[in-house]
Amino acid sequence: MSASPVSWTEIQAWASLTGYSPSPWEADTLMILSRVYLAQVQDSNGERVPAPYAPVQESAAQVSQDLGKLLDALMAEQKKRR
Repeated sequence: MSASPVSWTEIQAWASLTGYSPSPWEADTLMILSRVYLAQVQDSNGERVPAPYAPVQESAAQVSQDLGKLLDALMAEQKKRR
């Protein structure tokens, strides 16, 4: 059995069980997040595109350093185009 997005019936059942009545915007957002999450799970291929549930392998410092390099490269490319 494969995973499927959360249904309106499931959201309604959850709301009934918990006593919380989500606004239409909240319910719609839950539906969208469910579809996006499943799409990412399907698109994940390991190293370069990790699954959204995979444990983080890098430290915060390494992520910050990598992001800084990426932003520097983007800024350098923009300067070339001017």
